[in-house]
Amino acid sequence: VAGLQRALRGDLDAIVMQALRTEPQRRYGSVEQLVLDLRRYLDALPVEARRDAFGYRVRKFVRRHRVEVAAAALVIASMGAGLVMTTRQMRRAQLERTKTVQANEFLATMLSAVDPSEQGRDVTVAQVLSQAARDVGSMSLDPEVEAQIRHTLGQTYMELGYADSAAVHIERAVVLRREVLGELHQQTSMSLSYLAAVAEARGEFARAESLGNVVLDIQRRITPASPRELATALENVSRFINHQGRLDESMAYQQQAIAIRRASRDSASLADLPGSLSNLSVGYQYLGDFTRAETLALEALATEASVRGRRSVIYGNLLRNVASVQMSLGNEVAADSAIHESMRVLRDVVGPAHPDYLRSVSMLATMRSEQRDWPATEVAAREVVRAIGGPIHESHPQAAVALQHLGLALAGQGQPAAADSALKRSLALRRAYLPPAHWAIASSESVLGYHYGMTGRAALGERMLHAAYARLLESRGVDAEVTKLTAQRLAEVRAVRQR
Repeated sequence: VAGLQRALRGDLDAIVMQALRTEPQRRYGSVEQLVLDLRRYLDALPVEARRDAFGYRVRKFVRRHRVEVAAAALVIASMGAGLVMTTRQMRRAQLERTKTVQANEFLATMLSAVDPSEQGRDVTVAQVLSQAARDVGSMSLDPEVEAQIRHTLGQTYMELGYADSAAVHIERAVVLRREVLGELHQQTSMSLSYLAAVAEARGEFARAESLGNVVLDIQRRITPASPRELATALENVSRFINHQGRLDESMAYQQQAIAIRRASRDSASLADLPGSLSNLSVGYQYLGDFTRAETLALEALATEASVRGRRSVIYGNLLRNVASVQMSLGNEVAADSAIHESMRVLRDVVGPAHPDYLRSVSMLATMRSEQRDWPATEVAAREVVRAIGGPIHESHPQAAVALQHLGLALAGQGQPAAADSALKRSLALRRAYLPPAHWAIASSESVLGYHYGMTGRAALGERMLHAAYARLLESRGVDAEVTKLTAQRLAEVRAVRQR
């Protein structure tokens, strides 16, 4: 989510990302080096994790010598305008100094509490976060300082895949920011956006939609207006709606967001455009308009390559969508090339346990399943299934997808009992986390019904397929690929019964 990735930027972002590098030689060599870089940040010194750019050093010098620079500026200004510092300005400066001192003290306490001599040199980010989470509640912090610390803790937990831990801190950040800053403030909106993302990660899609609409309302009313944040809010609501199966409504929000980004014509909007285009491409795939889906997917990929290059997480994710479109168009060679490149990029950038990488593995399982290469399907599907309950939450769409392809692979290799188990679990997950009328539930029932029909349980299979077909007709229409595929399965099972 592009909008949700912008809260930690600059020095802290660089420090966290260096600590999380997958390549050992690019990480900090020890926790002491991490501590030193954090202390450089607290002292407004240039951090080692940032590039040694002249402009960056100048900004750090100004921040490090705020008093001197401010004094010089006042002297110069007073020559022309006779400016004087008011009592109100002095009080505000004192308040800001107090907040800075509190933040420094908290970070110092957090770092000193995780002792490498007791836990070894390989102190993890998760250990530091856990200690910080214990400490933040026991300290008397300024509400704004606590809100920022809570939000940062919650965001970092989310990036590491710990949605439940993230929720505790993001919820507190929302309460504090509403009290101190009010509802119509970008920081309040940011924390609410993360709270919606937490709900999404836990499979609470209706709650995510409700929170997303609150954020959207804020962005429509806030001044000064931010077209970029408004577009992001629209995209988030679009995604939450799509999770619940309301495809047409979801695409309408997505198209509004793209229109705003195209009209803005600034570098930030251009950076957000690839994800927007890719999301719309997925929508057109669901509608069966693969030509338009391909155009959008390739435009998204080219835009991302020009903005961030071919080694970004976004680029790896966009390649997965390109593979899906090419497979739908019957271009198997192009699809195979795209999905393997996606896996290579994501494995290098985020590692083999990250949900984004596992989503590409799941896509590989889908492709091999369509080719009826059952051994390869099983290998890819099992890699994702092993991650369910860990990096892949049960509510994640790829959990049900991977289980379904595992079931098909096992059935295709003559293991009907094991296939039953995987296909039933896939259907159970969709029933647990999706609205009852969601078309994906009917799709899972169609797969399981066909499996029953072709393994000696034709009467049960025909009943399931008939019911699934009726719901798909209502939710997706007669021309949808999933509807036509279910009709084909129903015809085959009926033929089995007649024989």
